[in-house]
Amino acid sequence: MKKTKNNASKQSSVVVMLRSKRFATMYLIGALIILAGTTVLWSLQSAHLQMINADQLVNGYLFESNTTFKQATLPAQHTFLLKWPLFYALKLLNFNSTWFAAITVLLSLTTVALFVLILRKFERRPLLLGTLSLMMASVLLLVPAQPGLGGMLPVNMAMITTRNLEYVLYLGCILGLAGVKSVQSKRFLFSVLSLSLLLATDKFFVSISVAGGLLALFVYALRKKWAFVNFSVRWLAASLLAVAGSACIIWFINSFGISQISGNNGASPYQIIHSLHDFVLGTIYGLLALLTNFGANPAHGSLVLTQMPKAAVHDFFSFAMVGYAANIVIFSAASYSGYFIIKETLATKNHASKQTPRHKVAIGAVASTLAAFMAFIFSVHYYAGDARYLAISFFAGFVCLAQYSSKQKYDSRRIVAVGSLLCIAIISGIFGSLAMNRQLLKAQSVLSSRNKTISSVLKKHKTDVLVGDYWRVMPVRQQTDQMSVLPLSDCTTPRGVLSSKQWQKDLSKHSFAYILSLDKLTPDFPQCGFTEVIRAYGNPSSSVLIEGSVKNPRELLLFYDEGKRPAASFGVSPASASILPIKLNQLPSTDCPTGETIMNVVAHQDDDLLFMNPDIINSLNNGNCNRTVYVTAGDAGMKLQWLKREQGSKAAYAQMLGIKNPVWTERVVEVNADHYVKVASMRGEPRVSLIFMHLPDGNLHGDGFFQTSNQSLAKLFDGSLTTINAVDGQSRYTKDQLIESLFLLMQAYQPTSVRSQSTVESNQFNDHNDHHRVSDFTTAAHEKYQTAVGKDMLTILLSYYVGYPVRDQAENVSNAELVLKQNAFFEYAKFDGSVCGSLQECAQTPTYNAYLTHQIVSAY
Repeated sequence: MKKTKNNASKQSSVVVMLRSKRFATMYLIGALIILAGTTVLWSLQSAHLQMINADQLVNGYLFESNTTFKQATLPAQHTFLLKWPLFYALKLLNFNSTWFAAITVLLSLTTVALFVLILRKFERRPLLLGTLSLMMASVLLLVPAQPGLGGMLPVNMAMITTRNLEYVLYLGCILGLAGVKSVQSKRFLFSVLSLSLLLATDKFFVSISVAGGLLALFVYALRKKWAFVNFSVRWLAASLLAVAGSACIIWFINSFGISQISGNNGASPYQIIHSLHDFVLGTIYGLLALLTNFGANPAHGSLVLTQMPKAAVHDFFSFAMVGYAANIVIFSAASYSGYFIIKETLATKNHASKQTPRHKVAIGAVASTLAAFMAFIFSVHYYAGDARYLAISFFAGFVCLAQYSSKQKYDSRRIVAVGSLLCIAIISGIFGSLAMNRQLLKAQSVLSSRNKTISSVLKKHKTDVLVGDYWRVMPVRQQTDQMSVLPLSDCTTPRGVLSSKQWQKDLSKHSFAYILSLDKLTPDFPQCGFTEVIRAYGNPSSSVLIEGSVKNPRELLLFYDEGKRPAASFGVSPASASILPIKLNQLPSTDCPTGETIMNVVAHQDDDLLFMNPDIINSLNNGNCNRTVYVTAGDAGMKLQWLKREQGSKAAYAQMLGIKNPVWTERVVEVNADHYVKVASMRGEPRVSLIFMHLPDGNLHGDGFFQTSNQSLAKLFDGSLTTINAVDGQSRYTKDQLIESLFLLMQAYQPTSVRSQSTVESNQFNDHNDHHRVSDFTTAAHEKYQTAVGKDMLTILLSYYVGYPVRDQAENVSNAELVLKQNAFFEYAKFDGSVCGSLQECAQTPTYNAYLTHQIVSAY
């Protein structure tokens, strides 16, 4: 008996606690903390995903300068006028990716917080408001960031350039109109001005506001519900006035040269449906979109209708199962609440209790959702990614839930029980959100990887402008110190909207890089081919493979170091362009028109300049041709470092020839089966060819670098390594194949003498192992070449130049020859920060100073 009394007493104390104001307040605070925490989680995840979304980035960059913004063209469909201060703030923050993410998270938090304040207008009881907040947390966790795997478009609110604050402002305008008694009141005027700003920001709200007002007016006029008819008339009048007001705002912006807002934006690719099939499809996708916006669509990642059942089953029965189940219940409750409110306002007499501003706001939100839904199904929609056009349903649903709950009485114990279940659903949703994010990131990894590679290449090979797909150049710019970009709408046409005329540089006067994608990766950019690009811009001076193989490239970065030179102006056809590999026997200018041919075979891009000069300069001055083969990439284990060093080599040879503005052309040459080299030649100057084999740098002692799997020429030569892979991933050599390739290059160019590097060591200075091994491979190739030529016909001289050990010899380069050697090396040094770049720097670096003042030819 005592136990029963004690249990009853405990239960009574629990009930008292649950009904206390203090508990209710703590419950609300806890719910708001959970809502805020989950908002940070999903918005941060989404911000990371959307960081390669051009629409997330472009508006901020349009604010980079007053000139850029004045010459920008913004689509009237979505000017994002409301967020211009945010874009300007990003400019002040130097477009830092961290700040993009931080502002995205802040926007999401602000949107959610303001919406909670609106819901508080409906439901002030802490327990119920806290439960609504927990429902929001559960729902928002499972609203996907993107419409499907690899999709570029946004779905949830975690993006600066999407509708988030706009929805809150829209509800605020309806809330303001709901309490208006006269169109002459200041409140009505303020609502019109706010709605004008919103419509100037995003024309989507014109559709849902005008259509929603008309729909509500029609329905309530039929039922003679005059209180709601009056509200509908005021709402419709405010909407029409706001349309005029938004037009005035846009006129003001255009007329005073603040920026340019274009009505011809092409923002909507959708046409009116013409068949029952399209109607049914639109209806199904519309219903699925409603579920998606409530985090209740486990098949959101599938864009093909027939695949959705299987995807739904797979994703539902996962860690997110409880979250999806809870959100389906929440969606059902929101739908019932909306139905109940409409039914209540249509069925009852015009009692004052049924005419509250809160009812009108709920009716306005529901009518807006119905207007958006009808617009959705009566326009052609072939993919589920358009769920974002029905995001108003989320806000309308929770407004209806709040309004419905405000009229009900609940037991606090049941509310707490529901809250506890929601907490379990939120934990499930967190797991589901993390898994969803991983899937989206994985699907996006191809595009992200390519963008990172392009940005890395551009950091090594500097150029004035990046040209290409709008969806690609904006994210790459984010990663490349804000370089100039020229986004295109197709393969050759500059983009008209969400771009600036300031970005449309004269490409005939600027160097540029062009992203040539041979496979379609992004939503509205066509697949381009060699023909149109070469015809428009000419033959590129060089290209870097981004994806695929040299025989079957999927994406290339084409460099036009001398600007646009249309193919027709030089008689270059797409078929003769230097993008695709050619055979060795197709390589032009292999003969020397003025003298003898000398082939220099070295390990790294500065070895010829340091150890074979001034002999190279003198031979060029005597009219001889020099073909220099760089066996390794000289990468020192650093990715793409060879790009800068190759530019340095080209600059040095142009300086030695006295050519100030050289035009280089690079060709990928297939020396023999699946062995490729890059050959750089200068337009109008056939005496120099630079051949890059791209094998990995073997490190000082021949043990290689970790980044290139510790491969080295030394290991290949001594047999501890059977094959070696080029750093560009396009060639693999055995020892014999490397010797054969060097031999074939000699056969192609027919040198009368060959220079390579020495194996001489000294007691004081050890040489780089790559120097010795290049000497070994060159010697073997030379023997084959000499045999092929025939000793009786011509003796091919092979000379060996000492490397690092020159430092213990007497100086033998001075006066004019030293100046010429220094000038060539310093020109190279402009591209290689690891060497001294001036007399002053070299004076402080005894090593390089010794190399410049020596040139020693020795026995092998």
